[in-house]
Amino acid sequence: MQQQLKDRGEKQISTVDEDARLLTKRGETVAGYNVQIAVDNKHRLIVAEDVVQDGNDMQQLAPMLEKAQSILQSENLDGLGDSGYFNGSQIKACEDQNITVYVPVPDKSRRMAEKGRLTREQFEYDTEQDCYVCPQDEKLTRRGKPLQKGGKNYIRYKSDAAVCAECPLQKKCLSEKAKSKQIERWEHEEVVDHHKQRMAKDPNKMRQRAALAEHPFGTLKHRAGINHFLMRGLEKCGGEFGLMVLGYNFVRVINLLGVDFLRDYCVQRQKNKLKNSQYA
Repeated sequence: MQQQLKDRGEKQISTVDEDARLLTKRGETVAGYNVQIAVDNKHRLIVAEDVVQDGNDMQQLAPMLEKAQSILQSENLDGLGDSGYFNGSQIKACEDQNITVYVPVPDKSRRMAEKGRLTREQFEYDTEQDCYVCPQDEKLTRRGKPLQKGGKNYIRYKSDAAVCAECPLQKKCLSEKAKSKQIERWEHEEVVDHHKQRMAKDPNKMRQRAALAEHPFGTLKHRAGINHFLMRGLEKCGGEFGLMVLGYNFVRVINLLGVDFLRDYCVQRQKNKLKNSQYA
């Protein structure tokens, strides 16, 4: 098995279902698949669905919204996701497709703040001068060449060690061995900055998300009793979930339009088909 992992360049192997991967949610780790849905806010219909192997949702925001955009043929689509979908590259990909997203920004600095230390958010970026300004109004200027991490380019901003040595906030700001403060900024960080501003302007936007996405999942689980896949393999599980979505949407349409409307529509389609066949 170790040799198989080495040959494939992977970190996981499943002996029961070759395509399954470890997923962690609410503190529980299981082998399975990551299910994705995009739901419209008017009729609660599932517009797009997918089954993927990723252990988290960080790479799923743009693919799902782009799929929904294509199906809806929408030029001005708004997409909502929980904090698990937050990823700067994904937000940029959505903006490039003219999709406006609302995703909570995870608070990664909370523990540092609770310890009384300065956080990155307390250093303000000055667009005009291309520098960061610390709480003591001192500048962190651009230094060296960009760094590449995880396929992203980061620009380094560093303070003056002599200034930091005399700073009254030194112990709250620097680690024991550090002599100056350094901040790395993603080359497209302005996308994230604009996203944070948009989220701050409409803090109630996220209340809609749970009602949209969790409603279909709850219906599928409690009405149909679908709590796990019966099939094995990514392709088969994708087909199985596609049938679940089809059933959900079918019942949803009947509830919205009524049985009589759907019956009359089907009859009319059949009449049109017979009429058109005369000219074939």
